[in-house]
Amino acid sequence: MRFSGGRFPFRGRGLEIGCGSGRDSLFMASLACSVVAADGRERMLEEARRHFAGENAEGITLRLAHTPSLQDIRRSRRSMSML
Repeated sequence: MRFSGGRFPFRGRGLEIGCGSGRDSLFMASLACSVVAADGRERMLEEARRHFAGENAEGITLRLAHTPSLQDIRRSRRSMSML
């Protein structure tokens, strides 16, 4: 992650979608942010939990998030046009 002037642009809350191993979530949490880290795969959330072991991760909340596929989006658009 890069930011102008080497400073994080905000403090407070952060959201990482597709958090994977949670490396960026740990970075955001280290800058006094509370972070919701979401991923669509439980396996990646388990990886993040292992990555957080021994780290100061108390400001991070992990969430399993369903990400609709392109097929799901097309299907819902078709059903909306039939109304």
